[in-house]
Amino acid sequence: MMEISTHKSVSNRLGDYNSRTYQGKAWTKAEYEFENNRGELGRQYGVRDWSRASLNFEVVKKNGILTVQPIDHSKPSLQERWQRRIDEGYKAVVNTKTGPKKKPIRKTEIKMVMFDLGGHRGRMHELAFDREVKLGKRGIGLNGDVRRKADIEQWAKDCYEFMAKKYGAENIIDFVVHLDETNPHVHCIIVPLTRDGKLSYTELFGGSHAQATARAAQDGSKPSFRKGISDYHLALHSEFAREVGDKWGLERGDDIKITGNTHKSTAESLREKNALEEEIAQKSNSVLTLTNRQTQLQSKVENLEEAERRADENLTTKNKLLSKMGVQIVRPTTELEDENERLRREKELADKIAKEKEKTASEATKRANSAYSEGAAAERKKDIAYDGEGKPIRHKDGTPWTNSELRSWYTRQHKDDERQIKALTAKVGLMKGLIVPIIEAAINALRWLFAYPHIVNNSGIDEARAKTIDKALSLADGADKRLELGKSLIALAHDDIQPSKTTLTCIENEVAKIANGTHKHLSHEETQSIKPHR
Repeated sequence: MMEISTHKSVSNRLGDYNSRTYQGKAWTKAEYEFENNRGELGRQYGVRDWSRASLNFEVVKKNGILTVQPIDHSKPSLQERWQRRIDEGYKAVVNTKTGPKKKPIRKTEIKMVMFDLGGHRGRMHELAFDREVKLGKRGIGLNGDVRRKADIEQWAKDCYEFMAKKYGAENIIDFVVHLDETNPHVHCIIVPLTRDGKLSYTELFGGSHAQATARAAQDGSKPSFRKGISDYHLALHSEFAREVGDKWGLERGDDIKITGNTHKSTAESLREKNALEEEIAQKSNSVLTLTNRQTQLQSKVENLEEAERRADENLTTKNKLLSKMGVQIVRPTTELEDENERLRREKELADKIAKEKEKTASEATKRANSAYSEGAAAERKKDIAYDGEGKPIRHKDGTPWTNSELRSWYTRQHKDDERQIKALTAKVGLMKGLIVPIIEAAINALRWLFAYPHIVNNSGIDEARAKTIDKALSLADGADKRLELGKSLIALAHDDIQPSKTTLTCIENEVAKIANGTHKHLSHEETQSIKPHR
Protein backbone atom coordinates (compact mmCIF):
# COMPACT_ATOMS: atom_id res chain seq x y z
CA MET A 1 0.00 0.00 0.00
CA MET A 2 1.28 3.43 -0.96
CA GLU A 3 -0.81 6.58 -0.50
CA ILE A 4 0.57 9.92 -1.72
CA SER A 5 -0.64 13.35 -0.61
CA THR A 6 0.69 16.81 -1.54
CA HIS A 7 0.87 19.88 0.71
CA LYS A 8 1.14 23.56 -0.31
CA SER A 9 1.89 24.59 3.27
CA VAL A 10 4.13 23.17 5.97
CA SER A 11 2.06 22.41 9.08
CA ASN A 12 3.78 21.89 12.41
CA ARG A 13 0.53 20.24 13.53
CA LEU A 14 1.09 17.48 10.96
CA GLY A 15 4.67 16.94 12.14
CA ASP A 16 3.57 16.83 15.79
CA TYR A 17 0.77 14.37 14.97
CA ASN A 18 3.16 12.02 13.15
CA SER A 19 5.65 12.24 16.02
CA ARG A 20 2.93 11.93 18.71
CA THR A 21 4.25 15.19 20.18
CA TYR A 22 2.47 17.98 22.04
CA GLN A 23 4.37 21.09 23.18
CA GLY A 24 7.73 19.35 22.83
CA LYS A 25 6.76 16.25 24.81
CA ALA A 26 5.35 12.80 24.01
CA TRP A 27 1.58 12.37 24.03
CA THR A 28 0.24 11.40 27.42
CA LYS A 29 -2.73 9.11 27.92
CA ALA A 30 -4.91 12.25 28.04
CA GLU A 31 -3.63 13.41 24.61
CA TYR A 32 -4.32 9.96 23.16
CA GLU A 33 -7.87 10.04 24.54
CA PHE A 34 -8.36 13.56 23.15
CA GLU A 35 -7.36 12.41 19.65
CA ASN A 36 -9.57 9.33 19.91
CA ASN A 37 -12.63 11.24 21.07
CA ARG A 38 -12.62 14.50 19.14
CA GLY A 39 -15.65 14.70 16.87
CA GLU A 40 -18.15 11.98 15.97
CA LEU A 41 -15.52 10.02 14.06
CA GLY A 42 -13.14 9.76 17.02
CA ARG A 43 -15.89 8.86 19.49
CA GLN A 44 -16.90 5.80 17.51
CA TYR A 45 -13.72 4.66 15.82
CA GLY A 46 -10.73 5.86 17.81
CA VAL A 47 -7.97 3.27 17.38
CA ARG A 48 -4.85 5.03 18.67
CA ASP A 49 -3.81 2.78 21.52
CA TRP A 50 -1.82 4.60 24.24
CA SER A 51 -0.63 1.28 25.68
CA ARG A 52 1.32 0.69 22.43
CA ALA A 53 2.88 4.19 22.30
CA SER A 54 6.35 2.86 23.16
CA LEU A 55 6.30 0.64 20.05
CA ASN A 56 6.39 3.64 17.66
CA PHE A 57 9.81 4.52 16.24
CA GLU A 58 11.53 6.55 13.53
CA VAL A 59 14.29 5.82 11.03
CA VAL A 60 17.11 8.37 10.62
CA LYS A 61 20.44 8.40 8.82
CA LYS A 62 23.35 9.24 11.12
CA ASN A 63 26.85 9.48 9.63
CA GLY A 64 25.61 7.57 6.60
CA ILE A 65 24.18 4.69 8.68
CA LEU A 66 20.47 3.92 8.94
CA THR A 67 19.38 3.90 12.57
CA VAL A 68 16.15 2.84 14.28
CA GLN A 69 15.45 4.95 17.35
CA PRO A 70 12.54 6.01 19.58
CA ILE A 71 10.72 9.08 18.33
CA ASP A 72 12.64 12.26 19.27
CA HIS A 73 9.96 14.55 20.68
CA SER A 74 12.42 17.43 21.17
CA LYS A 75 13.59 17.62 17.54
CA PRO A 76 13.03 20.85 15.55
CA SER A 77 9.53 21.48 14.25
CA LEU A 78 8.52 20.31 10.78
CA GLN A 79 8.61 23.93 9.55
CA GLU A 80 12.19 24.34 10.80
CA ARG A 81 13.31 21.05 9.20
CA TRP A 82 11.70 22.07 5.91
CA GLN A 83 13.33 25.52 5.96
CA ARG A 84 16.74 24.01 6.75
CA ARG A 85 16.45 21.74 3.70
CA ILE A 86 15.39 24.70 1.51
CA ASP A 87 18.34 26.77 2.76
CA GLU A 88 20.71 23.90 1.90
CA GLY A 89 19.33 22.66 -1.42
CA TYR A 90 17.10 25.29 -3.08
CA LYS A 91 19.07 26.85 -5.95
CA ALA A 92 16.44 28.13 -8.38
CA VAL A 93 17.29 31.63 -9.67
CA VAL A 94 15.58 34.30 -11.77
CA ASN A 95 17.34 36.90 -13.93
CA THR A 96 16.76 40.55 -13.02
CA LYS A 97 18.18 43.85 -14.27
CA THR A 98 20.77 43.75 -11.52
CA GLY A 99 21.68 40.13 -12.16
CA PRO A 100 20.45 36.65 -11.13
CA LYS A 101 18.67 36.34 -7.78
CA LYS A 102 17.20 33.42 -5.87
CA LYS A 103 13.69 32.74 -7.16
CA PRO A 104 10.96 33.37 -4.54
CA ILE A 105 8.86 30.33 -3.59
CA ARG A 106 5.20 30.99 -4.43
CA LYS A 107 2.38 30.17 -2.04
CA THR A 108 0.75 27.95 -4.68
CA GLU A 109 3.77 25.67 -5.05
CA ILE A 110 3.71 22.21 -3.46
CA LYS A 111 6.08 22.47 -0.50
CA MET A 112 6.20 18.80 0.56
CA VAL A 113 4.88 15.33 -0.34
CA MET A 114 3.81 12.72 2.24
CA PHE A 115 3.86 8.97 1.61
CA ASP A 116 1.86 6.50 3.72
CA LEU A 117 3.41 3.04 3.30
CA GLY A 118 1.94 -0.23 4.59
CA GLY A 119 0.42 -3.55 3.57
CA HIS A 120 -2.12 -6.27 4.30
CA ARG A 121 -3.12 -6.12 7.96
CA GLY A 122 -2.55 -9.79 8.73
CA ARG A 123 0.95 -9.83 7.23
CA MET A 124 1.88 -6.48 8.83
CA HIS A 125 0.91 -7.87 12.24
CA GLU A 126 3.19 -10.85 11.63
CA LEU A 127 6.07 -8.46 10.89
CA ALA A 128 5.37 -6.11 13.78
CA PHE A 129 4.18 -8.11 16.83
CA ASP A 130 4.98 -11.28 18.71
CA ARG A 131 1.28 -12.20 18.83
CA GLU A 132 -2.09 -11.02 17.61
CA VAL A 133 -3.23 -7.78 19.25
CA LYS A 134 -6.70 -6.49 19.99
CA LEU A 135 -7.66 -3.59 17.77
CA GLY A 136 -10.29 -0.88 17.83
CA LYS A 137 -11.90 0.91 20.71
CA ARG A 138 -12.35 -2.18 22.88
CA GLY A 139 -8.66 -2.99 22.74
CA ILE A 140 -7.32 0.43 23.69
CA GLY A 141 -5.12 0.27 26.77
CA LEU A 142 -4.99 -3.55 26.86
CA ASN A 143 -1.80 -4.15 24.86
CA GLY A 144 0.94 -3.01 27.20
CA ASP A 145 2.66 -6.42 27.04
CA VAL A 146 3.00 -6.45 23.23
CA ARG A 147 6.59 -6.43 21.96
CA ARG A 148 8.01 -5.09 18.68
CA LYS A 149 9.73 -7.56 16.35
CA ALA A 150 12.93 -6.86 14.44
CA ASP A 151 11.22 -7.66 11.12
CA ILE A 152 9.16 -4.46 11.18
CA GLU A 153 12.32 -2.43 11.79
CA GLN A 154 14.10 -3.99 8.81
CA TRP A 155 10.98 -3.51 6.64
CA ALA A 156 10.97 0.18 7.60
CA LYS A 157 14.69 0.47 6.71
CA ASP A 158 13.97 -1.05 3.29
CA CYS A 159 11.18 1.49 2.78
CA TYR A 160 13.58 4.30 3.74
CA GLU A 161 16.21 3.06 1.29
CA PHE A 162 13.60 2.92 -1.48
CA MET A 163 12.48 6.51 -0.83
CA ALA A 164 16.09 7.73 -0.53
CA LYS A 165 16.99 6.11 -3.88
CA LYS A 166 13.99 7.74 -5.60
CA TYR A 167 14.09 11.23 -4.07
CA GLY A 168 17.36 11.58 -2.15
CA ALA A 169 17.97 10.92 1.54
CA GLU A 170 18.68 14.61 2.05
CA ASN A 171 15.10 15.43 0.99
CA ILE A 172 13.55 13.12 3.64
CA ILE A 173 12.64 15.38 6.59
CA ASP A 174 10.39 12.94 8.51
CA PHE A 175 10.17 9.13 8.62
CA VAL A 176 7.99 7.77 11.45
CA VAL A 177 6.52 4.27 11.95
CA HIS A 178 3.21 3.94 13.85
CA LEU A 179 2.46 0.67 15.65
CA ASP A 180 -0.22 2.13 17.93
CA GLU A 181 -3.00 2.16 15.30
CA THR A 182 -5.06 -0.57 13.63
CA ASN A 183 -2.48 -1.37 10.95
CA PRO A 184 1.30 -0.76 11.18
CA HIS A 185 2.39 1.89 8.65
CA VAL A 186 5.02 4.51 7.75
CA HIS A 187 4.63 8.28 7.37
CA CYS A 188 7.43 9.62 5.13
CA ILE A 189 7.62 13.34 4.26
CA ILE A 190 9.93 14.61 1.50
CA VAL A 191 10.77 18.06 0.11
CA PRO A 192 10.31 17.80 -3.70
CA LEU A 193 13.68 19.29 -4.67
CA THR A 194 15.13 18.21 -8.02
CA ARG A 195 18.80 17.39 -8.56
CA ASP A 196 19.44 20.90 -9.90
CA GLY A 197 17.85 22.51 -6.82
CA LYS A 198 14.38 23.40 -8.13
CA LEU A 199 11.26 22.94 -6.00
CA SER A 200 9.09 21.02 -8.51
CA TYR A 201 6.59 18.30 -7.62
CA THR A 202 5.46 18.01 -11.24
CA GLU A 203 8.98 17.40 -12.55
CA LEU A 204 9.76 14.77 -9.90
CA PHE A 205 6.46 12.96 -10.49
CA GLY A 206 6.37 13.02 -14.30
CA GLY A 207 4.00 15.93 -14.80
CA SER A 208 6.19 18.79 -16.06
CA HIS A 209 5.38 20.59 -19.31
CA ALA A 210 8.48 19.20 -21.01
CA GLN A 211 7.65 15.64 -19.96
CA ALA A 212 4.02 15.96 -21.07
CA THR A 213 5.10 17.39 -24.44
CA ALA A 214 7.61 14.58 -24.97
CA ARG A 215 5.01 11.89 -24.22
CA ALA A 216 2.49 13.54 -26.53
CA ALA A 217 5.05 13.61 -29.35
CA GLN A 218 5.63 9.86 -28.94
CA ASP A 219 2.02 8.68 -28.89
CA GLY A 220 0.42 11.49 -30.91
CA SER A 221 -1.90 12.61 -28.08
CA LYS A 222 -2.44 15.99 -26.48
CA PRO A 223 -0.02 17.00 -23.70
CA SER A 224 -1.48 16.13 -20.28
CA PHE A 225 0.46 16.59 -17.06
CA ARG A 226 -2.34 14.86 -15.09
CA LYS A 227 -1.97 11.70 -17.15
CA GLY A 228 1.79 11.86 -16.66
CA ILE A 229 1.45 12.06 -12.87
CA SER A 230 -1.18 9.27 -12.86
CA ASP A 231 1.06 6.97 -14.93
CA TYR A 232 4.01 7.80 -12.67
CA HIS A 233 2.02 6.88 -9.53
CA LEU A 234 0.99 3.52 -11.02
CA ALA A 235 4.58 2.74 -12.00
CA LEU A 236 5.84 3.85 -8.56
CA HIS A 237 3.38 1.50 -6.82
CA SER A 238 4.57 -1.40 -8.95
CA GLU A 239 8.24 -0.56 -8.35
CA PHE A 240 7.68 -0.34 -4.59
CA ALA A 241 5.91 -3.72 -4.65
CA ARG A 242 8.81 -5.35 -6.56
CA GLU A 243 11.67 -3.90 -4.52
CA VAL A 244 10.14 -3.95 -1.01
CA GLY A 245 6.78 -5.75 -0.95
CA ASP A 246 7.92 -9.00 -2.64
CA LYS A 247 10.80 -9.34 -0.20
CA TRP A 248 8.39 -9.33 2.76
CA GLY A 249 5.52 -11.31 1.27
CA LEU A 250 3.33 -8.29 0.52
CA GLU A 251 1.50 -8.38 -2.82
CA ARG A 252 0.59 -5.31 -4.83
CA GLY A 253 -3.15 -4.65 -4.86
CA ASP A 254 -5.05 -4.44 -8.17
CA ASP A 255 -5.79 -1.02 -9.61
CA ILE A 256 -9.44 -0.02 -9.14
CA LYS A 257 -9.49 0.93 -12.83
CA ILE A 258 -9.02 -2.77 -13.57
CA THR A 259 -11.18 -4.31 -10.84
CA GLY A 260 -14.00 -1.80 -11.22
CA ASN A 261 -14.41 -1.71 -7.46
CA THR A 262 -15.90 1.37 -5.89
CA HIS A 263 -14.88 2.80 -2.59
CA LYS A 264 -17.55 3.78 -0.12
CA SER A 265 -16.35 6.33 2.38
CA THR A 266 -16.59 5.51 6.06
CA ALA A 267 -18.86 8.53 6.47
CA GLU A 268 -21.33 7.07 3.96
CA SER A 269 -21.11 3.63 5.56
CA LEU A 270 -21.73 5.07 9.00
CA ARG A 271 -24.74 7.04 7.79
CA GLU A 272 -26.21 3.85 6.32
CA LYS A 273 -25.45 1.95 9.49
CA ASN A 274 -27.08 4.61 11.69
CA ALA A 275 -30.17 4.65 9.43
CA LEU A 276 -30.43 0.86 9.59
CA GLU A 277 -29.94 0.83 13.34
CA GLU A 278 -32.72 3.41 13.69
CA GLU A 279 -34.94 1.27 11.47
CA ILE A 280 -34.14 -1.79 13.56
CA ALA A 281 -35.01 0.12 16.73
CA GLN A 282 -38.34 1.19 15.23
CA LYS A 283 -39.13 -2.35 14.04
CA SER A 284 -38.12 -3.76 17.41
CA ASN A 285 -40.48 -1.35 19.14
CA SER A 286 -43.26 -2.39 16.77
CA VAL A 287 -42.57 -6.07 17.44
CA LEU A 288 -42.53 -5.41 21.18
CA THR A 289 -45.86 -3.57 20.95
CA LEU A 290 -47.41 -6.42 18.96
CA THR A 291 -46.01 -8.96 21.40
CA ASN A 292 -47.56 -7.08 24.32
CA ARG A 293 -50.88 -6.89 22.45
CA GLN A 294 -50.67 -10.61 21.73
CA THR A 295 -50.02 -11.32 25.40
CA GLN A 296 -53.04 -9.21 26.39
CA LEU A 297 -55.28 -11.00 23.90
CA GLN A 298 -54.03 -14.38 25.06
CA SER A 299 -54.80 -13.43 28.65
CA LYS A 300 -58.26 -12.29 27.62
CA VAL A 301 -58.92 -15.59 25.82
CA GLU A 302 -57.77 -17.55 28.85
CA ASN A 303 -60.07 -15.49 31.08
CA LEU A 304 -63.01 -16.17 28.76
CA GLU A 305 -62.21 -19.87 28.65
CA GLU A 306 -62.06 -19.91 32.45
CA ALA A 307 -65.39 -18.10 32.61
CA GLU A 308 -66.84 -20.62 30.16
CA ARG A 309 -65.56 -23.50 32.25
CA ARG A 310 -67.11 -22.08 35.41
CA ALA A 311 -70.38 -21.42 33.55
CA ASP A 312 -70.43 -25.04 32.37
CA GLU A 313 -69.85 -26.26 35.90
CA ASN A 314 -72.61 -24.04 37.25
CA LEU A 315 -75.05 -25.11 34.51
CA THR A 316 -74.25 -28.76 35.05
CA THR A 317 -74.92 -28.41 38.76
CA LYS A 318 -78.13 -26.50 38.15
CA ASN A 319 -79.29 -29.02 35.54
CA LYS A 320 -78.69 -31.85 37.97
CA LEU A 321 -80.70 -30.06 40.63
CA LEU A 322 -83.52 -29.10 38.28
CA SER A 323 -83.69 -32.43 36.45
CA LYS A 324 -85.44 -33.83 39.45
CA MET A 325 -88.14 -31.30 38.69
CA GLY A 326 -88.17 -32.28 34.98
CA VAL A 327 -86.60 -28.99 33.87
CA GLN A 328 -83.51 -28.88 31.59
CA ILE A 329 -81.56 -25.63 31.04
CA VAL A 330 -79.65 -25.28 27.75
CA ARG A 331 -76.54 -23.11 28.12
CA PRO A 332 -76.54 -20.11 25.75
CA THR A 333 -73.14 -20.76 24.17
CA THR A 334 -73.66 -18.92 20.90
CA GLU A 335 -72.45 -15.57 22.22
CA LEU A 336 -69.34 -17.05 23.84
CA GLU A 337 -68.47 -19.00 20.71
CA ASP A 338 -68.75 -15.87 18.56
CA GLU A 339 -66.48 -13.95 20.94
CA ASN A 340 -63.95 -16.80 20.95
CA GLU A 341 -63.96 -16.90 17.14
CA ARG A 342 -63.38 -13.15 16.92
CA LEU A 343 -60.52 -13.30 19.41
CA ARG A 344 -59.01 -16.27 17.58
CA ARG A 345 -58.99 -14.36 14.28
CA GLU A 346 -57.51 -11.29 15.96
CA LYS A 347 -54.79 -13.44 17.54
CA GLU A 348 -53.95 -15.04 14.16
CA LEU A 349 -53.69 -11.59 12.55
CA ALA A 350 -51.43 -10.35 15.37
CA ASP A 351 -49.22 -13.44 14.99
CA LYS A 352 -48.95 -12.84 11.24
CA ILE A 353 -48.04 -9.16 11.64
CA ALA A 354 -45.49 -9.98 14.37
CA LYS A 355 -43.78 -12.55 12.10
CA GLU A 356 -43.60 -10.03 9.26
CA LYS A 357 -42.12 -7.38 11.55
CA GLU A 358 -39.60 -9.88 12.93
CA LYS A 359 -38.57 -10.81 9.37
CA THR A 360 -38.17 -7.14 8.38
CA ALA A 361 -36.17 -6.42 11.53
CA SER A 362 -33.93 -9.44 10.85
CA GLU A 363 -33.21 -8.23 7.31
CA ALA A 364 -32.47 -4.72 8.57
CA THR A 365 -30.07 -6.20 11.13
CA LYS A 366 -28.22 -8.06 8.39
CA ARG A 367 -27.91 -4.85 6.33
CA ALA A 368 -26.63 -2.95 9.36
CA ASN A 369 -24.04 -5.64 10.13
CA SER A 370 -22.95 -5.57 6.47
CA ALA A 371 -22.54 -1.80 6.55
CA TYR A 372 -20.76 -2.00 9.91
CA SER A 373 -18.25 -4.55 8.54
CA GLU A 374 -17.17 -2.11 5.79
CA GLY A 375 -16.22 0.43 8.44
CA ALA A 376 -18.06 3.62 9.25
CA ALA A 377 -17.07 7.20 9.81
CA ALA A 378 -19.30 9.69 11.42
CA GLU A 379 -19.99 13.06 9.91
CA ARG A 380 -22.56 14.69 7.72
CA LYS A 381 -21.23 15.51 4.29
CA LYS A 382 -21.94 19.17 4.63
CA ASP A 383 -19.59 19.31 7.66
CA ILE A 384 -16.52 17.97 5.78
CA ALA A 385 -13.65 20.47 5.64
CA TYR A 386 -12.22 21.30 2.17
CA ASP A 387 -8.91 22.84 1.11
CA GLY A 388 -8.40 25.66 -1.40
CA GLU A 389 -8.71 23.28 -4.36
CA GLY A 390 -12.07 21.93 -3.22
CA LYS A 391 -10.59 18.62 -2.01
CA PRO A 392 -11.49 17.15 1.39
CA ILE A 393 -8.77 17.61 4.03
CA ARG A 394 -8.02 14.11 5.19
CA HIS A 395 -6.53 12.39 8.21
CA LYS A 396 -3.62 10.06 7.69
CA ASP A 397 -6.00 7.09 7.77
CA GLY A 398 -7.85 8.58 4.79
CA THR A 399 -10.93 9.83 6.63
CA PRO A 400 -11.92 13.48 6.08
CA TRP A 401 -11.61 16.22 8.68
CA THR A 402 -14.72 18.02 9.79
CA ASN A 403 -15.05 21.74 10.37
CA SER A 404 -15.61 21.06 14.06
CA GLU A 405 -12.33 19.13 14.15
CA LEU A 406 -10.47 22.00 12.53
CA ARG A 407 -11.97 24.52 14.94
CA SER A 408 -10.88 22.33 17.85
CA TRP A 409 -7.41 22.02 16.31
CA TYR A 410 -7.00 25.80 15.86
CA THR A 411 -8.25 26.45 19.40
CA ARG A 412 -5.67 24.07 20.77
CA GLN A 413 -2.67 24.59 18.54
CA HIS A 414 -2.58 28.27 17.61
CA LYS A 415 -2.71 30.17 20.88
CA ASP A 416 0.92 31.21 20.38
CA ASP A 417 0.08 32.39 16.84
CA GLU A 418 -2.70 34.61 18.22
CA ARG A 419 -0.29 36.21 20.69
CA GLN A 420 2.23 36.81 17.88
CA ILE A 421 -0.47 38.39 15.73
CA LYS A 422 -1.43 40.74 18.59
CA ALA A 423 2.24 41.70 19.08
CA LEU A 424 2.67 42.25 15.34
CA THR A 425 -0.48 44.39 15.25
CA ALA A 426 0.92 46.60 18.02
CA LYS A 427 4.21 46.81 16.12
CA VAL A 428 2.43 47.82 12.91
CA GLY A 429 0.63 50.57 14.83
CA LEU A 430 3.99 51.88 16.07
CA MET A 431 5.47 51.70 12.57
CA LYS A 432 2.58 53.72 11.18
CA GLY A 433 3.30 56.42 13.74
CA LEU A 434 6.97 56.64 12.60
CA ILE A 435 6.98 55.80 8.89
CA VAL A 436 3.87 57.60 7.56
CA PRO A 437 5.08 61.11 8.61
CA ILE A 438 8.43 60.47 6.88
CA ILE A 439 6.75 59.36 3.64
CA GLU A 440 4.32 62.31 3.76
CA ALA A 441 7.20 64.77 4.29
CA ALA A 442 9.06 63.32 1.29
CA ILE A 443 5.92 63.56 -0.91
CA ASN A 444 5.36 67.17 0.14
CA ALA A 445 8.99 67.94 -0.76
CA LEU A 446 8.51 66.44 -4.24
CA ARG A 447 5.22 68.33 -4.73
CA TRP A 448 7.01 71.58 -3.83
CA LEU A 449 9.65 70.77 -6.43
CA PHE A 450 6.98 70.17 -9.08
CA ALA A 451 5.27 73.45 -8.19
CA TYR A 452 8.55 75.44 -8.32
CA PRO A 453 10.68 73.74 -11.00
CA HIS A 454 13.04 76.75 -11.19
CA ILE A 455 14.95 75.47 -8.14
CA VAL A 456 15.93 72.32 -10.03
CA ASN A 457 19.03 73.53 -11.80
CA ASN A 458 22.53 72.35 -12.42
CA SER A 459 23.23 72.43 -8.71
CA GLY A 460 20.50 69.80 -8.01
CA ILE A 461 17.85 69.51 -5.29
CA ASP A 462 18.62 71.59 -2.18
CA GLU A 463 20.12 69.79 0.79
CA ALA A 464 17.08 70.02 3.13
CA ARG A 465 14.70 68.35 0.68
CA ALA A 466 17.36 65.83 -0.36
CA LYS A 467 17.67 64.75 3.29
CA THR A 468 13.87 64.50 3.62
CA ILE A 469 13.69 62.21 0.58
CA ASP A 470 16.75 60.23 1.71
CA LYS A 471 15.14 59.65 5.11
CA ALA A 472 12.08 58.14 3.40
CA LEU A 473 14.23 56.03 1.06
CA SER A 474 16.27 54.68 3.99
CA LEU A 475 13.17 52.65 4.94
CA ALA A 476 13.90 50.36 1.98
CA ASP A 477 16.71 47.77 2.12
CA GLY A 478 19.12 47.97 -0.82
CA ALA A 479 19.70 50.43 -3.67
CA ASP A 480 17.08 48.74 -5.93
CA LYS A 481 14.39 48.93 -3.28
CA ARG A 482 15.35 52.54 -2.49
CA LEU A 483 15.04 53.45 -6.16
CA GLU A 484 11.70 51.64 -6.42
CA LEU A 485 10.40 53.53 -3.37
CA GLY A 486 11.66 56.83 -4.85
CA LYS A 487 9.73 56.22 -8.07
CA SER A 488 6.63 55.50 -6.01
CA LEU A 489 7.01 58.80 -4.14
CA ILE A 490 7.37 60.72 -7.44
CA ALA A 491 4.22 59.01 -8.78
CA LEU A 492 2.23 60.03 -5.68
CA ALA A 493 3.42 63.67 -5.91
CA HIS A 494 2.71 63.72 -9.66
CA ASP A 495 -1.02 63.08 -9.01
CA ASP A 496 -1.59 66.66 -7.74
CA ILE A 497 0.75 68.70 -10.00
CA GLN A 498 1.46 67.88 -13.65
CA PRO A 499 5.11 68.91 -14.29
CA SER A 500 6.75 69.29 -17.66
CA LYS A 501 8.59 66.32 -19.10
CA THR A 502 11.91 68.10 -18.57
CA THR A 503 11.16 68.84 -14.93
CA LEU A 504 9.97 65.25 -14.32
CA THR A 505 13.14 63.79 -15.89
CA CYS A 506 15.35 66.10 -13.86
CA ILE A 507 13.62 65.21 -10.58
CA GLU A 508 13.75 61.49 -11.39
CA ASN A 509 17.51 61.73 -11.98
CA GLU A 510 18.01 63.59 -8.70
CA VAL A 511 16.00 61.02 -6.73
CA ALA A 512 17.97 58.22 -8.42
CA LYS A 513 21.18 59.87 -7.19
CA ILE A 514 19.77 60.03 -3.67
CA ALA A 515 18.77 56.35 -3.88
CA ASN A 516 22.27 55.34 -5.05
CA GLY A 517 24.00 57.54 -2.49
CA THR A 518 25.72 59.75 -5.12
CA HIS A 519 23.86 63.03 -4.45
CA LYS A 520 26.36 65.73 -3.61
CA HIS A 521 24.43 66.92 -0.52
CA LEU A 522 24.56 63.41 0.94
CA SER A 523 28.18 62.47 0.09
CA HIS A 524 30.47 61.28 2.84
CA GLU A 525 32.88 64.12 2.25
CA GLU A 526 30.30 66.90 2.70
CA THR A 527 27.79 65.38 5.18
CA GLN A 528 29.30 63.03 7.77
CA SER A 529 25.98 62.74 9.66
CA ILE A 530 24.35 60.83 6.79
CA LYS A 531 24.66 57.06 7.38
CA PRO A 532 26.12 54.88 4.58
CA HIS A 533 23.41 53.50 2.33
CA ARG A 534 22.71 49.80 2.78
